[in-house]
Amino acid sequence: MTQTNNNQDFEDVKRDLQLQGRKIALLLYESPMPAEIKEAWITLMPTMTLDQIDRFGTILENYFVMQQTAEIDAAYRALAEEIAAAAQNLELENEEKLLEQIEIVKKLESL
Repeated sequence: MTQTNNNQDFEDVKRDLQLQGRKIALLLYESPMPAEIKEAWITLMPTMTLDQIDRFGTILENYFVMQQTAEIDAAYRALAEEIAAAAQNLELENEEKLLEQIEIVKKLESL
């Protein structure tokens, strides 16, 4: 039974490492970094610890996500600025209306 568990654990680790390797390969392929930098990373990876490889994969993944969402982020910022400007304009309009209302009340009180 122990041998079966050890074999299963080994197969799980092997599968996870293969998936991680494929993910890093895809992220490197999609990365805009120069080919010589990609090649340097590929050359360096066999000397890296599993923890270093994991961190490298996380960094590549985060960079990839940032690239993919940059356009969305810019559109969101522009929309947020439009909303803020509209809110400020509305606030000024409301303030002007309030001042007009106050003037009307003052005139009525003076009668």
